[in-house]
Amino acid sequence: MDGSEPRFQFLPDGRVHPKLPELLEALAQIPSYSPDQDPGGWGRMAWLYGSTAFLSERTLAEEASEDGIAPNEADLDTAARTPAEVFPIDPDAVIALARAEAAALHDRL
Repeated sequence: MDGSEPRFQFLPDGRVHPKLPELLEALAQIPSYSPDQDPGGWGRMAWLYGSTAFLSERTLAEEASEDGIAPNEADLDTAARTPAEVFPIDPDAVIALARAEAAALHDRL
């Protein structure tokens, strides 16, 4: 498996990832993904499996560096990745993205 299957929310030993509730809470702050507005979870599923350049290897490395320049930047992939793909390796980045999207939407309202 490449991490993009629905198994992304589980640890290798089968336990639920401890950061999953935090991710779901962050997604619920996006109005159209709240449980009331997205009772079947299809919107949240689309978000989790939609590719975004914000989660590329290079973008995450740039954000993590103090000066915005990633070490070995030329060697890092710029391909868009899905939140489901990144969550097992960097759950905090996925949660931060959900929170940022929620904040941006709330600022526009």
